[in-house]
Amino acid sequence: HNAEFQGLWPLRTQQEKKEVCSVFNLPVETATKYCQFGNVFNLLHTGASYLRFHQRGFGAVGVSKKYGKRSWARYPIFWSLDKIGSLPNPDPTDTAALEDTPDEKALTRSYEERITDKLEAQKWAGLTEDRNADLLVFVGRWSKQKGVDLIADVIPAVLSDRPQVQVICVGPIIDLYGRLAAIKLGRIAAMFPGRVFSRPEFTALPPCVFSGADFALIPSRDEPFGL
Repeated sequence: HNAEFQGLWPLRTQQEKKEVCSVFNLPVETATKYCQFGNVFNLLHTGASYLRFHQRGFGAVGVSKKYGKRSWARYPIFWSLDKIGSLPNPDPTDTAALEDTPDEKALTRSYEERITDKLEAQKWAGLTEDRNADLLVFVGRWSKQKGVDLIADVIPAVLSDRPQVQVICVGPIIDLYGRLAAIKLGRIAAMFPGRVFSRPEFTALPPCVFSGADFALIPSRDEPFGL
């Protein structure tokens, strides 16, 4: 579902190769045969190599017909395979038995319950506690692929134009795009006190951060979704 995030480590020298192999407890010969793609240790290529050597290239699927074909055409690590099939993400409710009397209370939460969760999330993040605020939340890796830099680029204009908007961004920094986003969001938080919470590190989050959000920010660049 995310062919862009391949798990990469440089293998530019024999010393780097030995270090990476020691981390994964792999013989150098095995890493060279299965894992190395060019001068890079590539975990996704390892999976493709296994299919090539042991399953005649059969067994790779994407989460949709379009994404499987697109991934095969876009990423050279898959070109040794004949194709990438599809196994669309299922919705369990599509095949589940119908209930005569579904319990709607178990499926829906009241407006006041959502407001309570929002106020708890605001308190946890140190934001201004405002039941009428629009709370936007991003939780994920801070990387180019996840699009956190796009949030940092556009959010100042959103905050300026919409005084009711608040933002929570949490997750570990993965690359330079994430590091730049962390610098920007830190500055933005200072510019809009009580409205922006930025924590560029892995953090255990209380459930209210998710249940109290009005909108989840998912600006992924290379996955088959993005909001």
